[in-house]
Amino acid sequence: MKKTIIILLLIVAVSLSAEVWKKTGDFNLMLSQSFYSDNWTGTEIGNVTWSSSFNFIMEKQLNSMLYDKNTLILSFGQTHNQVRDEMGALYWEKPTTSTDVIDYENMLSFTLQKFVDPYLAFRWESNFIDKTDPEETFYINPNIFTLSLGAKKVLINKDMQNLETRLGAAYKNIINQNSDYDSQSNAGAEMLLSYWYKIPSDMGKFTSTLRLYQALISSEDDVSDDWKAMDVEFKNTLTFKFNSYIGLKLYFEMLYDKEILDETRYQENLGVNLSYSLF
Repeated sequence: MKKTIIILLLIVAVSLSAEVWKKTGDFNLMLSQSFYSDNWTGTEIGNVTWSSSFNFIMEKQLNSMLYDKNTLILSFGQTHNQVRDEMGALYWEKPTTSTDVIDYENMLSFTLQKFVDPYLAFRWESNFIDKTDPEETFYINPNIFTLSLGAKKVLINKDMQNLETRLGAAYKNIINQNSDYDSQSNAGAEMLLSYWYKIPSDMGKFTSTLRLYQALISSEDDVSDDWKAMDVEFKNTLTFKFNSYIGLKLYFEMLYDKEILDETRYQENLGVNLSYSLF
């Protein structure tokens, strides 16, 4: 953990040395709603689902050999459902969390004008609210810190689209406030493939990220060896703009982590999107 903090401080120190940054950021709010009266015949129930997200990228060529890129994604959303009591009357349950993401990454790449560019990256992942324990709620938990280094290659670099791949070694340190879980660390190989495409006339954008992580060693003494299975993270976002503020957003995410669940997990959200560009 000490090594993680030291490297993070070095990355931040180099990042702050730049004078001018290229910044892009936007705030999004997606809503869907339905309501039924108590005397409605049928099994339908009302619900309100909302999710908000903040996406921010700050990047700069620090010097002729060093490029710094910071990416921050914050997302949170809830679902409110109507249910019927024993008398048949409808009431609203307490909201459940539908989206909860804290994801920050800082990547330093060495632009050597070669076939590939070496990189050093730090990533922090967490959740705003952790309710895995029915008796206690934890905030900003769990925390996953990942240090990675390797080589990256930009395969497509155009105004309307970009395709980039990374391959390297990674070290993960997982800290959990829940006493039922022990902090652990592991190391292995990581591959990242990221792509974005801008729809002509600034009508929208498609982004896709595929991240694969194969742990090779682990501090956890797990007789089931679930940590040896490859982790898969596949995220896709498609947005259409009707005007500068209103549009349609489709989000699809697929996850596989055998230590959490030995099944592929999916998430899909579609709704009207209210957006505001900060930069």
